[in-house]
Amino acid sequence: MEAVHYHCDHEVLSTYLRNCGRVVDWLRGYGFGFHMKETPPTNGLSGNAYRISQPPKDDGNRQEVYGGMVEAVEAAGGALHTGCTGEKLIVDESGAVVGLRATRGSDTVDFMGKAVVIATGGFGANQDLINELCKVPLLGRDPVLNNGEGALMAWAAGAAKPWNLGILCCDTLYPIDDTYATYPGGVQALGNVMQDPAKARMHVNQLGRRFHSEDAFCWVPTYGGANGVAANEPWMFVIADQAAIDELASAENSVVDDSYLESMEAMGVLFRGDTPEGLAEAVGWDPAVFAAEFAAYGELCAQREDPVFFKDAKYLVPYGDGPYYAVRMAPTPFGTCGDLAVTPAMAVKGTEPGTTVPGLYAVGTETVGTMHNDYYWALGQTVGWAHTSGVLAAEEIAVNVL
Repeated sequence: MEAVHYHCDHEVLSTYLRNCGRVVDWLRGYGFGFHMKETPPTNGLSGNAYRISQPPKDDGNRQEVYGGMVEAVEAAGGALHTGCTGEKLIVDESGAVVGLRATRGSDTVDFMGKAVVIATGGFGANQDLINELCKVPLLGRDPVLNNGEGALMAWAAGAAKPWNLGILCCDTLYPIDDTYATYPGGVQALGNVMQDPAKARMHVNQLGRRFHSEDAFCWVPTYGGANGVAANEPWMFVIADQAAIDELASAENSVVDDSYLESMEAMGVLFRGDTPEGLAEAVGWDPAVFAAEFAAYGELCAQREDPVFFKDAKYLVPYGDGPYYAVRMAPTPFGTCGDLAVTPAMAVKGTEPGTTVPGLYAVGTETVGTMHNDYYWALGQTVGWAHTSGVLAAEEIAVNVL
């Protein structure tokens, strides 16, 4: 409760907390290989040394368990239809959702039923919706299937748009060019060294001025710092010295060499200069302004104290010799959540207070009434919530609908 600042749906969160344990036991009964996983000691929200984690993707357990569940559904008379794209919810004269119209190849298929469950994962891959609903420019990098079709269909059928629509989890920074359309391919290695948690570097805004405490990126995960950038302005610049680039180039299987750096410069992602003034000229900052900021940061490192942004002294690492580099970086969302408001029984709320859309339910990150706005510590809020909300919706439908 404390982690989400009590700004979430209290009833939904309470329902989650009271039921997630039995859902884990239920999944284990199917053979799902949960295990205890050690978390970083800097996990400031939970303070726990371990957490329950799902099995690794490559060990075959997930495929085996989920495949067994499909077999159980089919044995009970159910069917799994793949390769379908939802187009619209079918609503009867009373306003109840009674089916789904989908396309499968060139065919239109209507699936009729007493209830429809939206489980489409949000709109993190729909850049148009991100641009429309989020307050600052952000680059979507969700799986391509998370395109918002579920929320769009539900809204068209009478579902309410939550008051805090546009929730997202910014989990990291990606190198980016000045068009802000996509992050250039092949630059993630460059991004990784800029966010080295052992040596937080100087971050400056579009004017070449330092604007926050960089040690927001010195604990795992980096979500908090990315959200801070998103709240400030669309992108920032991370400053590195030659030693940082050399470290990156010497890493195993590194793609970084002179031609790589030149290509990043040509894209407008990377800038360099022999001196702080030269770097400022390359980016387009006022050389005197950035040189003063750079010198002031060096003094903070020498004093081991940051009286302005209170950066932890252990991360006040002085810069070495030039050339110096600036990498343009922007926050990207880990995913969207909360596109639909639901009751504790996972029924989708209608536009009028106290109402629901008859026959319509939603689960997973499409709902997440357990989060609010920039809640960025997403442990358990994706798979854990998907499993628990799915079970709750199924139980409600089995008892009160079928």
